[in-house]
Amino acid sequence: MSSIAHLFRSLEPSHVIAAINQIDNGRISKFANAVKYNLIYQGKKYHPKEVAGIALENMTGQEYSPTDFSAGKSSASFRALARCGFTIVAKRKISAQDTTEEGVRSNKRTGKGQGRGLSHVERKAIELQAMNVARQELERLGFEAITDKSSNESYDFSANKDGLEWLVEVKGTTNLEGNSFLLTAAELRLHKANPGRTILIIVADIHLDSDAGQPIANGGVLEAFIPWDTTLWRFEPTSYQAHKLKKD
Repeated sequence: MSSIAHLFRSLEPSHVIAAINQIDNGRISKFANAVKYNLIYQGKKYHPKEVAGIALENMTGQEYSPTDFSAGKSSASFRALARCGFTIVAKRKISAQDTTEEGVRSNKRTGKGQGRGLSHVERKAIELQAMNVARQELERLGFEAITDKSSNESYDFSANKDGLEWLVEVKGTTNLEGNSFLLTAAELRLHKANPGRTILIIVADIHLDSDAGQPIANGGVLEAFIPWDTTLWRFEPTSYQAHKLKKD
């Protein structure tokens, strides 16, 4: 008999969408409400373990209980949902206007992660997926006038909320968590110079499929820091600019 973790590797988006439709139609399950995470689909919140359990039932035709498998950012169920293209958001309290909203968590898988060892096309696919997930989250949180600034500024989005313009930094990675990432000197200067009006969004555990030739990125688990307090982070120089000294 296949293990639950092995079964989750075969889960497809159609199984998950069917589960969501069943929940929308009043399906009652044995799964309790999620405490730490939400699955976001078309602007609505769902309990990810419940979605995963019902999706697994749709795939296998068998019934499962909450004790049959685990949930959490590194679990087989969450990884399957992310691989199928669904965004999972960690519930956390953010301080923007003292409103309780969702944050988002993710980062290190090992190896390639944010871009090391990846081709330019693969890095671009990860970057675009992270930007798409971040934009959806900003819209869900009520931000307006969300504008892509990544091509000519040291941040990725500008967005307005409650009369304040926010500067948004987005980082994407295939790693399981986003506890560390690369940041340019210009990006760091900008965030330190604008305390209280910058946002950091990390989209981790992005699934990258390069088998078909053209890389395709989907899924991701998001963590948002609103505002981003850079004093709570440690920064290390990873490169230097060399200048040749003039001879007298």
